[in-house]
Amino acid sequence: MLKKIFSYFLILFNLWLPTPQATATDLMIRAQDDTTIQGLKLTLKISPSLPLQEGPSGYGIEVISNGPRAFKDAQGNFMSYNCYRDARGRIIVNPQQPSLYRFLFSKPVDQMPFFDDVSAFGTVGVVFNMYEKDLQSLTGYDRFQQRWNTRGTVKIYPHTTKEQFKNLYPRKNYDNYYQNAFYDNHPTAGHVLCFFPMRDQENQYTSQSFDVVAHEAGHNVLNILRPDVRNSPNSDRRAFHESFGDMTAIFAALTFRQLREKVLQETGDDLHKPSFLSVVGERIANRDAAQATHLSFHPSCEAHRLSERLTKALYGILADYYDLSRISLEEVSVSFRRLFFKTILNSNLSTFIDFGRSLKENTSSLVFQKLIFENFAKQGIDLRKIPQTLQVCIPETHPVKAAKCSTIQMSRKTLLN
Repeated sequence: MLKKIFSYFLILFNLWLPTPQATATDLMIRAQDDTTIQGLKLTLKISPSLPLQEGPSGYGIEVISNGPRAFKDAQGNFMSYNCYRDARGRIIVNPQQPSLYRFLFSKPVDQMPFFDDVSAFGTVGVVFNMYEKDLQSLTGYDRFQQRWNTRGTVKIYPHTTKEQFKNLYPRKNYDNYYQNAFYDNHPTAGHVLCFFPMRDQENQYTSQSFDVVAHEAGHNVLNILRPDVRNSPNSDRRAFHESFGDMTAIFAALTFRQLREKVLQETGDDLHKPSFLSVVGERIANRDAAQATHLSFHPSCEAHRLSERLTKALYGILADYYDLSRISLEEVSVSFRRLFFKTILNSNLSTFIDFGRSLKENTSSLVFQKLIFENFAKQGIDLRKIPQTLQVCIPETHPVKAAKCSTIQMSRKTLLN
């Protein structure tokens, strides 16, 4: 009797509670890693004009999974599921469950085995969407728009396995890539983003950090729009890729209201203080854009180390401009990001000095110009000088490489020609 009453109640409740009709695909991603900001999750609404397929895939992005592929729930979203496991351990979703069942027993996507796939996919999508809008805001950049429109598909490996890695790189050692991530324009696979296990934590992967994924997506964007920058012998040029990745992670985080509010709360409205925003790759690299640079240190030729001065100069401009302006952090971020992006596209990127000078030339704001000059100077980059020589990386195996020598100087004219 009670069972019948409960069944009738379910039917009535199902009739009363409308089934949501998705006009856009809802997708949940990490706001950082699971510990930095207490497991905060973010919800994206993907336009119906960019239909996402199960996997997930779409918008020039495809996840290559080593487990169960992500699927949409009964409402067409990557958000919550009425699900159970059958006798074989397979995930079964029953879209016919009444609304009360869905309301009481649905599981969020972050409890599903494919959440890393969904989160990495969504984070790359955030970066692509951000820069696509910036590109559309510019006039006279048709060749860059053409490159973007014909970019092909990026394949994301959120949990790169030894088998996947061997198929991509048969001559490389997988064990050398623990606690790492990278972007590559693979000769046969095309654009790939690979994320590896944390050392001694096989179930933890670098794809589980928003800023790591966004950083690698930044490499992808820059390689599409400025393929001339990658693999350059010029040390500063190589470092631009790393700085672009770091700033991409910062700008992408600032597109979310929850994260803007959280960083202002965490820093007391002072972006110069270290925070989850300024520390890029906290779990694997721990580069803090808000930390002062020791100018007595001779910069390494290694691109990540060399890029730190540029990233800190750029982050300093962002923090100072927020201090001085009377506009919101969202407006500050968009304004500076579009100046930064435009300069990336129209500068030769030969040295940090060239880039800083181009940054000043691309803005009519006297405030921005002053902040650019001051923050580059704080990092030992004097924008009053035009360098006649450029730093060039010398391979370790080169016969003329002296002990402890990381770079040589080459004529600016020779290198640029």
